[in-house]
Amino acid sequence: MENTPLLGSTTDQQQQQQGQEALVEQQRRRTRRIQWFTSRAVFLCVFLFVVGVATRLAQRIDNVELRVDVAAVVANLKTLEEIGRHSRSVAGTGFAQSVAFVKETLENNTDFAVWTEALVVEEQVDDEKPSLVVGNTAFTPRIDFLTATYSGSGVVKNATLVPLAGCRSSDAPQLENWVALVSSQPSRQETTPDCDNSLCARVAFAIEAGAKAVLVSVNPTAQGYPNPLAPSGRLPRTCNTPSNRAIYSKAPILSLSQSLSWSLHLQSIDSPSVSLSATTSYKPITVHNVLAEPRAGFSKPESIVIFGCHLDSVRAGPGVNDDGSGAMATLELALAYSRDRTITIQRKPNPPLHYKANIDTDMIASPNYVRGIWDGRSVTDPAIRNASIAIQRVFEDYFHDQELPTVPFKFNGRSDFAPFMARGIPAGGVITGEDEIKTHEQAELFGGVAGMVLDPNYHQPTDTVENCVDLV
Repeated sequence: MENTPLLGSTTDQQQQQQGQEALVEQQRRRTRRIQWFTSRAVFLCVFLFVVGVATRLAQRIDNVELRVDVAAVVANLKTLEEIGRHSRSVAGTGFAQSVAFVKETLENNTDFAVWTEALVVEEQVDDEKPSLVVGNTAFTPRIDFLTATYSGSGVVKNATLVPLAGCRSSDAPQLENWVALVSSQPSRQETTPDCDNSLCARVAFAIEAGAKAVLVSVNPTAQGYPNPLAPSGRLPRTCNTPSNRAIYSKAPILSLSQSLSWSLHLQSIDSPSVSLSATTSYKPITVHNVLAEPRAGFSKPESIVIFGCHLDSVRAGPGVNDDGSGAMATLELALAYSRDRTITIQRKPNPPLHYKANIDTDMIASPNYVRGIWDGRSVTDPAIRNASIAIQRVFEDYFHDQELPTVPFKFNGRSDFAPFMARGIPAGGVITGEDEIKTHEQAELFGGVAGMVLDPNYHQPTDTVENCVDLV
């Protein structure tokens, strides 16, 4: 098949250019609106409210007053950024170096017994650099696209790009050699008995319908982001089922940036040709949790409270806010409170059953933040619901005493606290926001920009110290 240029007619080019210029101008306006918001004062306030609540919680347990060094938190966050300049994904060296940094800091500055715990996990690895050519244009891995989680391997040459709207048999083209362009957001909402029209289902349907590969695009009109989104490389965790994995393994799946998504959706009417490759494997790798506890043991071993967070980042970025901010705040708590409690920094917890509660510190430096508290009322397990509500009230009481507003965050089943709760351990904590859109009511409470995501750098290469706070 003859290669089709990425861009079509002159009219198409003009329309695309006009659309991109409009998007860029909209992004500039939004960026100008939040420049005032990324200030030192906001960043320090975020850390102070987390540290303050943890102090209050500790006081209720042992009547111990903590003195924390916020400047040290920021300094350690800069160190963490240097360690994982591109990523602290568990598959790379950044995570191992982060573990070593935290362990050494605890050993040199506390009276804790500190150790690491080996954990074998499955990690996706690109055995060869992936490639993508649309028409005559070659695109760059990490910047324009990434191999998606759960992807299979394969080489595709001169296939026809076909947008796939849903899961009906009529959606699939009658072609031998085609690549599906699947949006992260469905263009229509109807479902069938065999397909709920979720992204997971539409990717599986495309491969089952004969697509040689799948390109997963970011919604070109994604709301709330001041800059074009980089490729996330991630399919939702809900896609990770045995049946889906068996299907996904049959074909390459690539995750696109927003800019490339915009171009391909505009030009897909011309059915450009696509050539691509992905060679990915899933290997068991050994990672380490960092744990610390008082050398003298516990006065109440049946009532241990864990202050925890995750130390790794996504592959797409350095993860300064997600969750470097929570990790370095937790580290500072360990330095300040080094007696008669367990302070744990770990990726995938495997706690013994005598743990009383898990206090999770996740993403506490979101630029367009809210002061969020995990909502114990949203816990569905009746065995831990009341205790999770009690944890929530500790945080709410503290902020109420400080005359600071808060908003509840529903537990969403993500990995930070899910393994604890699955073992019957109540959980709670604070968060300043991920990819949720700030409401007008929240903007009135906390300032910032309504209609924009709480963290515009979430899972992006731009999740850096500079984009959390102006430290100059």
